[in-house]
Amino acid sequence: LVTGDYADLESGSTVKGNLTATSYANIEGTVEGDATSGSYVTTGDNSTITGSVKAAGTARTWIHGEVGKDVWAAGPVTTHYNSEVHGDVVAAGTGTTTIYGAVRGDLSVGGPVSIDYSGSVSGDVTAAGTTSSAVYGRITGSLAVAGTLSVDYNGTVSGPVTAAGTGTTSVFGRLGGSLKVAGTVTIDYNGTVGSDLASSGSGTDNIYGNISGNLSAGGNVNLPAGRVGGNLTQPPSKLLTPGDAKARVVGNVT
Repeated sequence: LVTGDYADLESGSTVKGNLTATSYANIEGTVEGDATSGSYVTTGDNSTITGSVKAAGTARTWIHGEVGKDVWAAGPVTTHYNSEVHGDVVAAGTGTTTIYGAVRGDLSVGGPVSIDYSGSVSGDVTAAGTTSSAVYGRITGSLAVAGTLSVDYNGTVSGPVTAAGTGTTSVFGRLGGSLKVAGTVTIDYNGTVGSDLASSGSGTDNIYGNISGNLSAGGNVNLPAGRVGGNLTQPPSKLLTPGDAKARVVGNVT
């Protein structure tokens, strides 16, 4: 089905094949194929698209239902509660892409990303936005952001994490792999890093939680609680506080 303008597919309606609209596409029913729009795409709670979604406009695309393959959008994307994308999501827009539902593949965005409490990504996540990204839900793969990062108490990332922003990255939840930040880092009392932590910022890293591996800091380290399971290294001119902090480092302190 090809329309010269927008497409509006009502609930209970079915297109057996691809749907293409030169303007926006609002899909409440079923498309047994791909859905392509010259603008944005909105899918309803009970909608099903067996193929891919492609949105060429820079406005936000909204996924409420089920998509059988990939979602590609020139703008940001929001996937809503109970939605499922059985493929990758690529959102080139610089606005925040927000995931409330399940993405069964990788997620690549041009702006920052927010994974809600109910949201999950089964693959790797990359976010090119230089402002802060946030994880409240679950990422099974790796995470790389161009800005800073906040991982909430309920947030988990199973793979390695990289944050290129020069501000402070905060971890209140669980990281299963390593953490590398260009700025400073705060690990909360409930926060854990499953491998090594490396920070390049010249300010102060605040460590209240547990780091399973080594800690390599570019600045001061405040370690009033928690534990470093490996070695701790920092520049000679930088401070390690409080006075009994070395007792919470399993390895060497240099």
